[in-house]
Amino acid sequence: GVTVDRVVDNPVEVSVSPVVLDRWDKLRGDWTQEYFRDPFFLRYWVVGDNLKEPAVWIDGKVVIDGRVFVPMAKVEDVISVFHDAIRGGHWGVRRTCALIARSCIVPQLKQRVTWHVTNCLICQRCNNSN
Repeated sequence: GVTVDRVVDNPVEVSVSPVVLDRWDKLRGDWTQEYFRDPFFLRYWVVGDNLKEPAVWIDGKVVIDGRVFVPMAKVEDVISVFHDAIRGGHWGVRRTCALIARSCIVPQLKQRVTWHVTNCLICQRCNNSN
């Protein structure tokens, strides 16, 4: 099986806004099991028993060039946290994608965010689907 290697004990601190920190606080936890069930992750970021560079493990998440790679099982959670927030949420497709892309790598991000925004009752009511 694949091992968890290239762990960073002291990750570089990044300056982020309180709104983004609040959002990430809701996504706490170790995602290791979700990564190893994600065929895209396994195909593109694992070689043998190792992560491909520049990917590293930080606090149970895979970080690539300063952004968290989001496994398929966590994509909807991430989109919900960034889009549905009371403070600074419901921005529509373009802005939600931009906000997520600053700190995450999500395969098919625009397609997934478009689906989420299209099905968001608040966005439908406000017609905020830019």
